[in-house]
Amino acid sequence: MRLLLLEDQTDLREAVAGRLRASGHAVDEACDLAEAESFVQSYAYGAFVFDRTLPRRRFAG
Repeated sequence: MRLLLLEDQTDLREAVAGRLRASGHAVDEACDLAEAESFVQSYAYGAFVFDRTLPRRRFAG
């Protein structure tokens, strides 16, 4: 399954992405909402994994 991971903390993003990949998933990594929106406009995802503590901004995806 292709997943989009949005996490602004680099170490945590890399750790989570690594575990998801080890479980057989394709993972795209975004560090902010603008980058996540760009991915959403380009690819279809089976699921999103988003950091709940990002600064507030409406996600248009």
